This record gives sequence, C-alpha cells and structure tokens, in this order.
Amino acid sequence: MSKATGRPFNLVVAFESAADDHGNLLGRGIAESSFHHLVDYNWDTEMGCPSFLVEPPGDGYKRNPQALEDIKTYVRNAARVAVGPVRSNSSWLSNS
Repeated sequence: MSKATGRPFNLVVAFESAADDHGNLLGRGIAESSFHHLVDYNWDTEMGCPSFLVEPPGDGYKRNPQALEDIKTYVRNAARVAVGPVRSNSSWLSNS
C-alpha cells in the first residue's frame, strides 16, 4: 500500500521478451520496488547497517526464517530471468 496515495501497487513485475511494433526483439526484465529487502543488511542485521539508514534494524528474518529463504529463492529466480536460457551443445536449456 502506498503511503503517499493509499493505493495498492505491485512490488515486483517480471516480463518476457517480445517483439515491438517494428519487429525489434525486446529483452526480458524485472521491475521491482523492494530493493531494500534484497540487500545484505536485511539478510544479517548483526553485520551492521549502512550509514544512511535511520530506522532501527528489524528482526523479521529471525522470527520467520522461511521469509529469508523465500527472498533467496526470489533472488536466484531473478538472476535466472535476467540471464535467460543457457545454450549447450546446440540446444537451448532452461535455467531451472
């Protein structure tokens, strides 16, 4: 929920490659507004925080370790989306 507008919004949007109206093949991508969940500080708050942070460290990942595993899965999948299929021996392989 946006604090500025009070409206809900998507945190993460992924899109596949597609051709535009001129036939150009556009790449796949990810747009997300949750970068702060992906930084190392949030993964292990005991390592200290960057000097620009003003909020106290949270303990969500300590209280719910599965949430950290979910974020790591998201990061792994985001990297796979960014890289795309891997070619091996003249055949295309999925990154799964």
